Amino acid sequence: MKQFYILAHGHLFDVERFLAASTLVPSLKWQVGQRSHGMLRANTAGFIIYLADETMDYQAQQAIALNFIRENEQQLQSCKTFPGMDYFLLSLHFILPLTDAMYGFATNTNLDLLTACVGVGLNPSVFVQFDRRTVETNLLDTAQDDAD
Repeated sequence: MKQFYILAHGHLFDVERFLAASTLVPSLKWQVGQRSHGMLRANTAGFIIYLADETMDYQAQQAIALNFIRENEQQLQSCKTFPGMDYFLLSLHFILPLTDAMYGFATNTNLDLLTACVGVGLNPSVFVQFDRRTVETNLLDTAQDDAD
């Protein structure tokens, strides 16, 4: 599941006109009404830029995203202010092993990354995927095997 990307879309966004004037290279683009990336029919036009092809840890994603934003700052700013742009986000993703002992979690996002996102108008989002498959035992199971 690729959830480490930059997503730009809007109801009146002319994605072709924007990309023709931009150096940004989309991984995927779509138009209003087009069947796209699992949707029945898109009600917006836009594009996605996947920032990595492989799964990586949260800290590595933040470093890659920060470098991408810094290298493409002007292009990203122009995307945010382009007519018809409604949604502009950076999606970070990590998998969290879920155990019975877990009551909650918190994320710590790099301040430099947050500052860079604000500077270009990106809304950073963190998607957390819970993974029960990594749990080998039930940590709250109090049953005893020994009858002594």
